[in-house]
Amino acid sequence: MVVMICFFCKAQEQPIAIVPLLQQGVHTFIKVKINNSDKSYVFLFDTRAGSSVASLSLADETKLIKSSEEVVLETAGGVSTVPISHDNMLHLEGLDINNINFYIDDISHITFQGEKLDGVIGYELLKDYVTLLNYEKNQLEFYPSNTKAFDTYNSVPFTLVEDLPTVSLSFTTTSGKTFAGNFYFDSGAGFSLSVNSSFAEKHNLLNEFDKKTKIPVMDASMSNSFENYMATLNQLTLLNYSFNDLPISVSMAKSGASSSEKIDGILGIDIIKRFNVVLDYKKTSLILFPNSHYSNPFNFNLTGLSLKQNKNEITVNYVTENSPASIAGFQKNDIIIGIDGMTCENTSDARKILNDSNKTFTVEIKRRDKKETLSLKPKRYY
Repeated sequence: MVVMICFFCKAQEQPIAIVPLLQQGVHTFIKVKINNSDKSYVFLFDTRAGSSVASLSLADETKLIKSSEEVVLETAGGVSTVPISHDNMLHLEGLDINNINFYIDDISHITFQGEKLDGVIGYELLKDYVTLLNYEKNQLEFYPSNTKAFDTYNSVPFTLVEDLPTVSLSFTTTSGKTFAGNFYFDSGAGFSLSVNSSFAEKHNLLNEFDKKTKIPVMDASMSNSFENYMATLNQLTLLNYSFNDLPISVSMAKSGASSSEKIDGILGIDIIKRFNVVLDYKKTSLILFPNSHYSNPFNFNLTGLSLKQNKNEITVNYVTENSPASIAGFQKNDIIIGIDGMTCENTSDARKILNDSNKTFTVEIKRRDKKETLSLKPKRYY
């Protein structure tokens, strides 16, 4: 049994700033202002982002000053060389953060409410503060580094690998075999657990699953593609907390962060959001408070559809082989017009509607300017 701790009920010092967390599907975003701009920009909030990234369009719009140097940016599937802008200021609600360095890169494949994302931030936002990631209230709370607000709670140490927090965990496959490793603690990763290709190959991990399915992956730089396998775990154990029947992604990347031997993989938001999390980079410690999301079902893809959004259009990015969507006849670049006669405003709405294995859906699509109707019955297929 997991006891939910009401730490908000205890008297404690107030945060110096509270920033709203914006949820879209499995990702978390924040709004910030850059330098002297009056406009707010949307950034992906990612605890594994050791480097802050600005989109090409944001760099142009805010006239970021680019250094004469170019730097190497490691992505999931490889590396890319990008320009950098030094010493920028980030304005949050009630808090200004100086000396932000932006790597300027193409992140146009990531969207928020149909619009292209403006940037990615993590470490530079968190490193000088004690922060509370409150996924119940959808807010990020900042406390000074010498705060006493959480001293009465039991914290556990985390390890920094290249300035990024990592935690130890174990997982059990459907073959009954248990593996242990060290994983990035990554609020920007839209899954439960991903295992690096180096770890997978060392342990012949793909042989330990009853079922698995292959999916294509494009990394954050849009310059490297590779393949992952999706499968199901019997159990995952993090500290004193255990979760049963959840998805795992196994990377087949040949280069980049997802092939690194420095770390075994990534713990993602579908685990992290089940806690309110205190992160203290100075003490390299964290506290996990189970919240009301703790026992929610895990996010399995029941259709085999990967969807992307461009303005008001929801488009099929790819279709997984031998999935319900493949059987139904979906193809890449199909435009979804409606589901059971209803229109969907964004990909999050479409995913929520289709995540029901008890129904068969009538999906109206447009393919090469011709309308068609497909019948889709979601179900677990890996």
